[in-house]
Amino acid sequence: MLKGWFDRVWAPGIAYDHARDLGAIQPRLLKLRRALMITSLGSPWWVDRLVLRQPVRRVLKTALLGTCAPACRLQALSLYKAERLDDARVEGFRRRIRRTLAGWRG
Repeated sequence: MLKGWFDRVWAPGIAYDHARDLGAIQPRLLKLRRALMITSLGSPWWVDRLVLRQPVRRVLKTALLGTCAPACRLQALSLYKAERLDDARVEGFRRRIRRTLAGWRG
C-alpha cells in the first residue's frame, strides 16, 4: 500500500521530470524545504541506527527527496520497540510530534 502511494504521489510530472536526453531526473519540488518522517519500528533504536544504518531515512532522504526536492531537509521521528508499547510511551511520542510540528510554525 505504501509503495502504491509513493508511485502515485511522487510521480513523473508531479515530483520530477525525466530528462529528454536520458540524463538526470529534473526535480520539480524545488520550493519544498522541510519534510517530517514519522515511523514506528519493532526493533530498538540501536538496531536501526548502528546495525541497519537507518534504511528508511536513507531511502527517503537520498532517493526521494534528494532527487525530487534537493533543498528539502528531512527530520525523522521514530518510535522504537513499537510492539511493546504502553499508554505512557504512546502519549510521549504524540507530545514529541506535537512539539516538533509546533516548532515548524512561524
